[in-house]
Amino acid sequence: MKMAVLVLVGRAGQHTAYLSFYHPDTLLLNLKLKTAAQFVYALAVALPKIALLLLYLRIFPEGNRRARTVIWIILVVVSLHCLVDGIIVCFTICQPFSYQWDPSSLGKCGNWLLVYKVYGIPNILTDLAILALPLPMLSRLQMGKAQKMGLLLTLLTASL
Repeated sequence: MKMAVLVLVGRAGQHTAYLSFYHPDTLLLNLKLKTAAQFVYALAVALPKIALLLLYLRIFPEGNRRARTVIWIILVVVSLHCLVDGIIVCFTICQPFSYQWDPSSLGKCGNWLLVYKVYGIPNILTDLAILALPLPMLSRLQMGKAQKMGLLLTLLTASL
């Protein structure tokens, strides 16, 4: 949905030079939509992870304190990562905020490339941790190998 709006309304995918020459009125809308998409992206990455971790909290028994503690730690990391890297940085990297879509105004932006690199590392680490969480519990289940494999594939699919 997000991409459809960006492409159809904001003409995403076309060069800025092309837009500024042939569609100058759309260029401003394009940049505003890209700015909004940064916030949507941060939530779109974090919310499925949070939902899956909350599901794991319901699945893992109360007696498995170690696994539940790890789940809570990952839950806090994902939430803080979304808040800090996904929301706060997007609001504060450009001063003033409107400089993100209006480069003609006086202002400056920080290093977006560094932000994207730093944003990716915790995402990958939390993804790997979420993938690995159910494996020890799955190995101890009293069921056939085919059922274990099916459950493993289900959990791995949910993790993606």
